[in-house]
Amino acid sequence: MQRFIAGIFFFLTAFLLSAGEIYLFQTTDLHGQIYESGKSGAPSVLSAVSVDANRVGRKRSLLIDCGDLMQGSLDSAGDHGKTMIRLLNSAGYDVWVPGNHDFEFGKEVLSQRIREFKGTVLAANLQFPNVKSYRIFHRNGIKIAVIGMTNSHLDQWLFQPEKEGFLITSVEEAYRRVLPQVRKQKPDIIILAIHSGIYPSKRLNDPGLFVFARRHPETKVILGGHTHEKIICKELGRSGVCYFQAGAHGGGYVRVKLSFDDSTRKLKEVSGEFISVPPRKKLKEEFRVKTVKYPLVSRNFPVKPSDKQKAEIFGFAIMKSFPDVKGVFHGALTNFRPKYPALSRIHLFQLCPFENRVITASLNKAEFEAVLKEQKESGKFDMIQYYIPRNQTEQLWSADDPEQRHRFAFNSYAASGGGGRFPVLKQIINKPAASAVLSDKRIFDLLESYIKEVYK
Repeated sequence: MQRFIAGIFFFLTAFLLSAGEIYLFQTTDLHGQIYESGKSGAPSVLSAVSVDANRVGRKRSLLIDCGDLMQGSLDSAGDHGKTMIRLLNSAGYDVWVPGNHDFEFGKEVLSQRIREFKGTVLAANLQFPNVKSYRIFHRNGIKIAVIGMTNSHLDQWLFQPEKEGFLITSVEEAYRRVLPQVRKQKPDIIILAIHSGIYPSKRLNDPGLFVFARRHPETKVILGGHTHEKIICKELGRSGVCYFQAGAHGGGYVRVKLSFDDSTRKLKEVSGEFISVPPRKKLKEEFRVKTVKYPLVSRNFPVKPSDKQKAEIFGFAIMKSFPDVKGVFHGALTNFRPKYPALSRIHLFQLCPFENRVITASLNKAEFEAVLKEQKESGKFDMIQYYIPRNQTEQLWSADDPEQRHRFAFNSYAASGGGGRFPVLKQIINKPAASAVLSDKRIFDLLESYIKEVYK
């Protein structure tokens, strides 16, 4: 009798724990954090996600990363995100949505990383090989539709991305196109996984996800990213749509619990929490990453250089490889100010942590002055692009020939609009008369070569 009662209790407990529950595990904006630096990096976080998903059961779990996975550390830049994809695969991720920084290594690298990922790459607003708009998952008797979206403002960070094979449409346009296909599948829930934050952006003319949620309340859960915020179960207006975002650079992940009615399979409740993950010294083999030593680049680098000094170093490094340009527009990029003259390669990455390339373009006098004015006013964005060398306009143009064009160099991020910060520069450079050329010269490489030579 006791065995019978115990058996009934075990059966009821197992049923109550499993019936009608689905768990979503989300990471985003890991930015290539392969090693632990103050908080847990990708190996610890993704290992913890894997353990948690195994604990609740893979048959009722979905693992989703919402982008900016590969770029953001010297080590991940070194292998173009290959290790980060390996870690996602080790954790058994189902979905990866590329973020804007995941495009920075170029289409060949992105194509290779997509092929290496064992899950499904989703981005309905991106036309690119082996990228799907949505996927239907079956978990614990529930039919789940996951629609993916990358950030639709890629052209504000990458120079003319369509020429590199990255064709992007708006989130709204892509969603309206794919929704009828999804509805034909009769899912029990629709989830949007997107590399975007919830709030509007005036610079980018982006209405934000509150507007999207009001238009599309059928999307019950949105997993977001890009803005590096930590947001747990925020209802977007009165839409009934719940938003989650797992912060940035590691430290933890989001676990979302979806509860469904056992008989009707209708969604009853959405809840979730941020799971903090401490750095872990002992990891399974599949999550381990070999440590790397960073060689010295310079023994005589300026100590605590000002932003203007750092911008000049960038400018001179670029002009050395582009001797035909009359000058360079470039900023300091980061607040990092080396305290010692010995500069290692990791310090170099702290000075230049991006994959920007050099763009050259021909400007006449009026265009040059318009760009110069915009850059001087860009202090409100804390992103001034200094002009190096700071020659007077009169030295470049004679009074009787202001339409003469001279070639100047820019970093590709600023020339693309700098996230909406430099609309004048973007407009001028996109003119056919500017004859803008995106070189294959990576600014990090030019900086490294220049510093090795000048500051031995």
